[in-house]
Amino acid sequence: FFFQAEDGIRDAQESRGLGDVYKRQDREVEAAESSLARRHDFNLMDAFRTFDFEELGWCSGLQFERALSAHGVYPGAGELDLLIKRLDTLNDGRLRFSSFSQLLTPSNAGDAALLKSRLPSYLPLRRGESPFSPETQRQFAQVLRLLLTQEAALEAARRRISAKRGYSFYDAFDLLDSRHKGFVTSDEFQRLFNRHGVYATTREVSHLMDRLDTNKDGRVTVSEFYRELSPQSRKRLIY
Repeated sequence: FFFQAEDGIRDAQESRGLGDVYKRQDREVEAAESSLARRHDFNLMDAFRTFDFEELGWCSGLQFERALSAHGVYPGAGELDLLIKRLDTLNDGRLRFSSFSQLLTPSNAGDAALLKSRLPSYLPLRRGESPFSPETQRQFAQVLRLLLTQEAALEAARRRISAKRGYSFYDAFDLLDSRHKGFVTSDEFQRLFNRHGVYATTREVSHLMDRLDTNKDGRVTVSEFYRELSPQSRKRLIY
């Protein structure tokens, strides 16, 4: 089953099982985002302006790639494609502030509130210019790198799982949805983790639900489950 360590490794730092990959990547990103949120000069609007330099409220995939380079972040084609797909929630080729801010906001309520309370500087920016101090800019770039690594790690795990002989996403969903309701909740994910010996905190399960539950109704349908757990890109990954 996809949440087990299919390689038989139960060590949290080594297992390539999808459940362990989700948890491990989630913890690293969360720690980095919380640290960034505590930087007094960091705010989400100014961060997005470094990508949306025309101030349209969105940027294209090409603009996003160029802005990453300006931040000193140089992803492979596979990583970039995966992160763009995650940000392009309407599938119209536009990466909007709403999805960008959600991605950069830590789940810790205190840090999230602190970050959301900050106003942008509104200072004019030239293309490639950062509105942040050198240390804040360094941390911002590190968060971006971790987000790219997270997407690549999850995609690698998806490919391993989907290549397993006899594996079916629909059978896996049925194991979760034992009452055949057509959807699963966070409680059912928590029970699944427990049953397979994967320790997951309430926050980690909440993060998983946030990725799977695309319409934010508190339920994961079979289509949402399939969309997230199936391979997202055919491009080569370096992970």
